[in-house]
Amino acid sequence: MNDINFKEKLRNTCQKIGEIGSKYAEARALSYLLQEQRKCVLSAEMEKLADGSMADKEMRARCSKVYYEHLVATSKAIRQELSYRAELDKHQAVFEALRSLISFEKRKIDIL
Repeated sequence: MNDINFKEKLRNTCQKIGEIGSKYAEARALSYLLQEQRKCVLSAEMEKLADGSMADKEMRARCSKVYYEHLVATSKAIRQELSYRAELDKHQAVFEALRSLISFEKRKIDIL
């Protein structure tokens, strides 16, 4: 491999880290927001119920379609966040491997 090939691979990897990093940040923000809103959705569903104790209202609110859909959306957001995180980690590992390989190649040149 020559230096130009290393430079191009590093450039591509850095670009991918930037792109995936932005997607990961957005996915993380959405995931966090949905997780935080879980209690708000539960409270809103409980308020819609007129009769019964608080425990009864909470039980029925947790069984509501709106609450269930919120949990499904939260699950999807977390899955997307983790997927982007894994992809980001992969590209960061490639970057570190390329850095190590470049250092190794430089050492070889210095020895010769």
